[in-house]
Amino acid sequence: MEKQRVSVAVILLFLVVILESMADLCGAEEKKHGGAEEKHAAVQYKDPTALVKDFYAWYMKDQKKSLAGISQWKDNFEEKLYEELMEAMKKSPAENNSLWLDFDPFLNAQVYATSFTTGKTSRRNNTATVAVSLKYEREGKQSLKVFLIGSGGVWRIANLIYDDNTTLYRILRTINRKN
Repeated sequence: MEKQRVSVAVILLFLVVILESMADLCGAEEKKHGGAEEKHAAVQYKDPTALVKDFYAWYMKDQKKSLAGISQWKDNFEEKLYEELMEAMKKSPAENNSLWLDFDPFLNAQVYATSFTTGKTSRRNNTATVAVSLKYEREGKQSLKVFLIGSGGVWRIANLIYDDNTTLYRILRTINRKN
């Protein structure tokens, strides 16, 4: 009986060591691959293209969690767009809202993108538009434009313009019933 207790104790100890090792490996993989948990240090972007590239590079690392982690980028958004986005993200069909954010606004899709590229940047006075092309596994490609406003030499994302010329800000205002 004593041998059985020792054997069970050794097996349990062995299992605990294995589970802890697996947890450490998973944590190392998360750090290696980044993801939404990877904190974005508040950066004041002097170049609109750099802001869009950095934002999408961060966003693409873990698209499942990126929208929830968007608050890390709060200082890189115009206040009105950020506030409307936060308000719309709180809505869901479970709460009997007739409108809710049922797509990923930064991907303009309900599926994850496999890659992105930035294209032409157009600047005029204190505004800029950066073209973004998104590629999806089965759905092909889609493009959108990121509209930015510069103030004091610092650029912030003010809106997204989709291929059909609808804008994220307008969609969010509709969802939040602020036409």
